Amino acid sequence: MRRFKVLVVLAGGALLSVASAQGATVTKSFTHPTASGLALDAQTNVPVGTVSFGSGDFGGGDTVGAVSVQTIWTKTDGTCPSPASGDAYHSETAMRIVGPTGTAHQLISLGNYTGGGDIGDVTTTFVDGAAGNVGGTDPVSGTFTASGGSLNSFFGGVAAQGNWTLEATDSVGANPLCVYGFSVTVTSNNAPIANAGGPYTVNQGVALTMNGSSSADPGGSIVLLECDCTDDGVYD
Repeated sequence: MRRFKVLVVLAGGALLSVASAQGATVTKSFTHPTASGLALDAQTNVPVGTVSFGSGDFGGGDTVGAVSVQTIWTKTDGTCPSPASGDAYHSETAMRIVGPTGTAHQLISLGNYTGGGDIGDVTTTFVDGAAGNVGGTDPVSGTFTASGGSLNSFFGGVAAQGNWTLEATDSVGANPLCVYGFSVTVTSNNAPIANAGGPYTVNQGVALTMNGSSSADPGGSIVLLECDCTDDGVYD
């Protein structure tokens, strides 16, 4: 009698032999330890903070299916501890999110906002399918499409486990950008589940037909089934 191992092969060529945890939607948040937030003045792509997703959140083979980002911030003609009215030059504001592979996607680009009004604290949520694009005269709270376009297309397929860092820019001095915190919400795609049927008992040298039809890929479709019948790392 031989012991059989069946692996599911995805279109990308990755081989997986175990089922992951069920797909999930998980939100992780970061709040700056200073009540007035992180103050930026004539600084570019400064890390605000990092949130991490681990094995307690997603399975090792799970990938990103969807992602959204929420930021809480203001920009002022005063200081972050003591905001003041006056021209805040919102065109100097930019933010981007850096994903688990180290690639960055622009949430707000320089010049998206053109005004300079007193805005108070704003909460901007970036999600695919939002009714409006980020930008306008003065920043307002709401849900928007990111300046760089689809978050799901940019980050889709990368490992669900990993670190996400918000970076912020205030391009000119004297009117600081104040970032209080942010959150990242990730919805995973499940890793595929291999199922060879059975159990099977067969004498050595006798042909065996296995049934892998119960295998599944909750995040897509299976394109190939292969078997390592001799457990030597070579798929027969």
